[in-house]
Amino acid sequence: MSSSYWFIVAFVLINIFLDLAPACSVERVVSEGMAKGVLGAQGAIVGTLAADLIWCFLAVSALFTVMVLIPSITYWVKFIGLAGLLWLLVRQLRIAILGRGVHPIAAAAPTSFRTAVRSSFVQQMSHPTSMVFFLAVLSVFAGSRFGWEYRMIDLGLFAVVLEWPVLALYAHLGSETARASRRAGPKSIGEAVAGLALVTATGLVAAPSKTL
Repeated sequence: MSSSYWFIVAFVLINIFLDLAPACSVERVVSEGMAKGVLGAQGAIVGTLAADLIWCFLAVSALFTVMVLIPSITYWVKFIGLAGLLWLLVRQLRIAILGRGVHPIAAAAPTSFRTAVRSSFVQQMSHPTSMVFFLAVLSVFAGSRFGWEYRMIDLGLFAVVLEWPVLALYAHLGSETARASRRAGPKSIGEAVAGLALVTATGLVAAPSKTL
């Protein structure tokens, strides 16, 4: 297989792994999913992605400025980004391993699509960890070869797009768990699996929801 294939695979896997880590944005999406289902949670998802798009723009602008003003650092930026990426990965693993307890998530109060977008946007913009993520990932994968500025833009937009299916999955888990809790009698295997997945996710949220 070509090196470009593995390049894309590595980029996608790293993005999905970090996107799966529960955070405040995930908690909001799960809450919206429990109250309004997957479609109803799209407002929270759109707000989160809009905020991350801005963080991505800021990260690209910062990298571009540094690499243009200090050309000699262009080669070393990817190693700095790799260190940042490893820090993020270790941080998420530590949270997953050491996180204890279950942070309860209640269904969100009924709100309009616009309100959900605005509130999730404001919440996500208050967490600069997203910019650290984009700085690390883009500096590693954009490289220092000709056209690095265009690759940063393309990969940044791709990274934001990759967040949608992960957040939609969380919204689905919230929706399925809420639906199962309203039914009488024994739950199906699918409902039990969805509930277990949500309990696991909310357990991880206990620590990061206060720090991310």
